[in-house]
Amino acid sequence: MMKLARVLTAGAAAAAATLALGAGAAQASADPVYLYTSDNATCTQIGTNGVAGGVFSSYECKSGVAGYSTLVQPTHGSFSNVYLATLSLADCNTVGGNGTSGGVWSSYVCQLGFAGYSLKVSN
Repeated sequence: MMKLARVLTAGAAAAAATLALGAGAAQASADPVYLYTSDNATCTQIGTNGVAGGVFSSYECKSGVAGYSTLVQPTHGSFSNVYLATLSLADCNTVGGNGTSGGVWSSYVCQLGFAGYSLKVSN
């Protein structure tokens, strides 16, 4: 009876370890967050600046019918006032709102400049 209890305990521990490893792997490969569809240059600028500023761990500019979709993997780290791109006010608010609702950042600002509105994000 004692041997059976040890075998069952070892089996339960192995199953728990397998579940824990599986949960960690699923968390690491979370779905990317959609931010915006634009031209390739704007998508690349948002992605490059976001990675450099610690906002994204990676990004993808996925080609589609309407342009290039900016898809990002957020870092969920701490960052402040990171410049991503200069856009129209409507586009700045679209990207800012999508990033906030997608959990990429907690706040954003569309700051008026000479060429448009600079999107700056913080978390």
